Amino acid sequence: MSNVSDDPIEELPKPLAKEPKPIPLERLEAALTQLLFDSSDPIVVAMNGCWGEGKTFFWKSFIQRSGLSEEVGYVSVFGASSIRDIRERVVFEAVRHPRWVKRSWPKWVNSVAEKVVAWSELPSSNNYKKDAVSLARWLSRILKNAVTRWPEYIGAFFQPNSLSVQFLEESFLKPQWVLCIDDIERLPKAVDLAALLGYINELRDERRLKVVIIYNHEEVGVEGDTFKLYKEKVIDRQLPFNPKTTDIIDFVFKDTLELSINTELRSELARHCDFLGLRNIRVLFKVQRYYKEFAGSIPEADVELLHDYFFSILLYTWMLYTKQAKSWLTFDAVLKYNEIALMMGDEAKDPDSDESALLDFLNTYRYRITDEIDKVLIDFIQTDVLDVAALLKEYARLSAERNSSSLAERFNSVWTQLYHGTLSDNEGEFCEQLIIATHDFLPFIPISSLDAALEKLAQFNRADSGQRLLNQFIQLRGHTFMPSTRDSLVSPIKYPQLKEFVEKASALIDDDRPLGDVITEFTENRFLSQRNKERLNHFSKDELVEYFTTTDMPTLTSTLRSLQREGLEIIYEVAEDISEINRMNYRRMESMGLLRDSDDQHGNSGSDSTTS
Repeated sequence: MSNVSDDPIEELPKPLAKEPKPIPLERLEAALTQLLFDSSDPIVVAMNGCWGEGKTFFWKSFIQRSGLSEEVGYVSVFGASSIRDIRERVVFEAVRHPRWVKRSWPKWVNSVAEKVVAWSELPSSNNYKKDAVSLARWLSRILKNAVTRWPEYIGAFFQPNSLSVQFLEESFLKPQWVLCIDDIERLPKAVDLAALLGYINELRDERRLKVVIIYNHEEVGVEGDTFKLYKEKVIDRQLPFNPKTTDIIDFVFKDTLELSINTELRSELARHCDFLGLRNIRVLFKVQRYYKEFAGSIPEADVELLHDYFFSILLYTWMLYTKQAKSWLTFDAVLKYNEIALMMGDEAKDPDSDESALLDFLNTYRYRITDEIDKVLIDFIQTDVLDVAALLKEYARLSAERNSSSLAERFNSVWTQLYHGTLSDNEGEFCEQLIIATHDFLPFIPISSLDAALEKLAQFNRADSGQRLLNQFIQLRGHTFMPSTRDSLVSPIKYPQLKEFVEKASALIDDDRPLGDVITEFTENRFLSQRNKERLNHFSKDELVEYFTTTDMPTLTSTLRSLQREGLEIIYEVAEDISEINRMNYRRMESMGLLRDSDDQHGNSGSDSTTS
């Protein structure tokens, strides 16, 4: 996982806003409350900040927390075709939030309508009352619509034109109304910025409104001369929106990750975002949605593991949706990071290479090697479609590996602490803990470890317990047990009953594995088991030559040398045939010491030069 470096990487994006002095959001809320709700003076308040850092989200959250969402208006000028279009938006927002709804007569009409409806629902006994009920229901609908749908009736009489808009402004733009006008920097070029500022000035001076304008100061800077010319006349107070990174992530992840109680995770997330230069709330909301779908697809998932992959999702989303100039930071490079990391290790071959830059960046981020779940997540973020089946399969495998590792650590700790780590007379404690640890480890225990436990229990007169453990092992894994696994041959099996079981299991195996599977198991385990050796002896020299000359692998020549060292004599004949194919192969086989006779049969001795 990531930790913020003391020396920031040179190419990381720099924070966008440095000019406005940052203020805590609590102070910003207090200032807005005082200016807009505690005072009766009309005012224009500007809230400016960097793009995507949550200005609009903060404003709407603040209004909602204040319990004023039904009274405060909000209009975006994005996509407006003209100043009249903006005026119409403001009017209809005022109609939607009429201050005079609190007067008595609408409440009285509504109350009457409700009483009529209640009366009409009483059971009727004759036709006259049925007619009266039908009439009452019709009248109640009219009354209800008069109260709840009157803006639509107004719209039917007044088509959008300058006269009708002016009439509606006179009727509905009441003093003291609070209106937020957003997205000033997104104002279409067809709409004059000076005209918009003049309209805002009119709302304050003539309509006596309280107006909040929200804009990105960097984007409005494109219209610099116009905005600078009028803003001193129009804007009364200018409040900078420059929150701390922790405030931004609280907007998005406070509930999703329970950051109010998980302060360590909150600090870690802030450090990751600072390292990436990620303050864009839209990108962070994408991270949230990806993470919630990922976590929701895994039932009863380990929370710590989910948080681990959360930081992978954060990185991948940032890579996809953020412009960054690092040509070496690509999804293909990250997908191969396990190979690059293992190949290069801690020492980069060339400190100026792309591989070295990638290693430095991901190491500073504290990124793990890319595993199979990471590959599923990268595909998810690139396609927006999560392969749930693949995710669950890899999660089950990873969970089994983690469980196996934990049980192995516990099993080994019994030996290191209670047997090899002390000289006290603790026979009873050692045997008791060994039985418990071995029992829990049975689904994954290597044969050598099981043999050691059973042998030790027999030495301390607890053979009955050992036999029960063996019976449980056979019942649990007998049908899938492969005696050719590496663990069964690390050391000779000493416990008689276990040795007998392994020998019987070996006799039942009909080994028809293809050559490629045997070679793969050999390269993965780095030793040649007796079973694999016997299987390889069933292949002819020609079959081995064909396989090795048509199969590319990172350690092909070393694999041939290792097979020869493991006692597979036929490798000498295989190498001889391979060396005769061409001079390159001769040099390869010779350099690995696989040729009994090293006389140069393919050119001048001691020279690999070719003639043009």
